[in-house]
Amino acid sequence: MPSEDLAALFLSIRDALVARGTWRVDWGEDAEVRNIAEEVEAAIVDDDLGAVLADFYRHLTSDGRSEYAILLGLDRALARIHPLRRRRRDPIPAALQPLHTQVTLTGRLNEHANDGHLLFRHAEPESPATQFDLDRQFHSVVWVPAAATRDCVVRAFRSRYDITVAGSTLKVGCAPVVGHLEEMSVRVTGRSPRYYSIEIDADRAPWAERIAAILTEADRSGADVLLLPEVTTNPALVQQWQAEVRKPIAPRRTRLKWIVAGTGPADIGDPPFNRAWVIDRRSGARLFEQDKIVPYTMEARTVESWGLVGLFGGPGDAYEAMSRGQSTTIAEASAGRFAILICQDLSEILDVGARVRDADVSVVLVPVFDSELSAERWHHDKAKELRQAAGSRVVVSNSLAIARHADPTAAGRPVTTSLVEHPAGLGGVAYRDLPLLATATSPTSLAVFDVPVHKLLVD
Repeated sequence: MPSEDLAALFLSIRDALVARGTWRVDWGEDAEVRNIAEEVEAAIVDDDLGAVLADFYRHLTSDGRSEYAILLGLDRALARIHPLRRRRRDPIPAALQPLHTQVTLTGRLNEHANDGHLLFRHAEPESPATQFDLDRQFHSVVWVPAAATRDCVVRAFRSRYDITVAGSTLKVGCAPVVGHLEEMSVRVTGRSPRYYSIEIDADRAPWAERIAAILTEADRSGADVLLLPEVTTNPALVQQWQAEVRKPIAPRRTRLKWIVAGTGPADIGDPPFNRAWVIDRRSGARLFEQDKIVPYTMEARTVESWGLVGLFGGPGDAYEAMSRGQSTTIAEASAGRFAILICQDLSEILDVGARVRDADVSVVLVPVFDSELSAERWHHDKAKELRQAAGSRVVVSNSLAIARHADPTAAGRPVTTSLVEHPAGLGGVAYRDLPLLATATSPTSLAVFDVPVHKLLVD
């Protein structure tokens, strides 16, 4: 049987079992089922699956137990080419080589994606599997129906733009970038005195020097990904980032692969999109972009606590002026499946968050613009909800702008500007306090988090 048919075989048997509805979660503990699964795996490795399946199909059970066993065997075999289980020098069984090429090029195992994507599993929801959730029985692959990705753009990044991990953790660095609101421009728009925009001011800080310093720290830190906060860049500064990363560096000096260069107003849209740019560390190439989907409503109490009542001519709510993004980019890499949720997008668990959950996203990167983070605030609550529902690891990165502006005493104490939420049993929530400087210069030191990859597939 050609290996490209293995994904089709998996899906056809899966669909039949789902339609029949007679399978049981305890079948995986049955000795006969385990034996069949092991034989199927061995047959695929030996490129003799056709003969084995012919024998199994002659002895099918009425309840679907044999089909279930075949699915488990296929799942076990496909684990051999899962990027988190296979090491670079491990040989690929000949029967799986074409399928390995297929997933490298497209990010999916099935050839045609009209009905959905058969993907390598990278996340494991914490909620218990039910007797109706067949897909939770498989540890290597996950089926994502087309309806779940209708508002997503799936991109595969392998080879030169890939992110790999040497062990069981991905390292994510977070830098505050902005040290005070005075380095930014906060203004009302022409649409209404209650609509506002916030962006960095090109003339209020030595941004080029700051970018160089942050990049140097990120290279030294051993981080794989650098995540910068919301409204800490613009199209001109993205070009500055690209120019900086294209300067020569010593070979193997850095592990850094992706730079999420903050967000800022794009040069399209009326009003502009609030856009995040992702840059390749080695080449400076723009890998993908993500537009904010949900605008932020600054409630009256926040307007007051942030000291912005005068800007809006009095108390009351204020509204972020931005064009709304429509899709979520799902970035497929060897180290995991990534997505970016910009600030308020994280709060929409039932809408934007559902895209992340249904697409088996393992790492959610969240740039925010807000006052100080803490375990009692919404960032942690929503990150925890997403972790529990999807098994995602959530990393939040904030600047120092509001913390320092709203609380003048913050200059004399550490302020929490980033957090990571891990799946249960893998570290829980972890904070790293960054020292605040007395000057308006942004700190360039990094908080670096060890983010566990999919634990079931790490040897």
